[in-house]
Amino acid sequence: MGNNLYGKNDANPKGFFEDESINKINEDLLEPAVRSRPPLLGRWFFYDRPVRMQR
Repeated sequence: MGNNLYGKNDANPKGFFEDESINKINEDLLEPAVRSRPPLLGRWFFYDRPVRMQR
């Protein structure tokens, strides 16, 4: 699980039980394979693409 876990929030009051550093490694590995939203047009278009830390 790790030492630096994501905390709870309104969407998940029990917490996420994911380590921040491990999640960043996963994001770096998936970034070349999963296209993300464009910075400006992503708000209105390409909404089905994930943003960083959502892969």
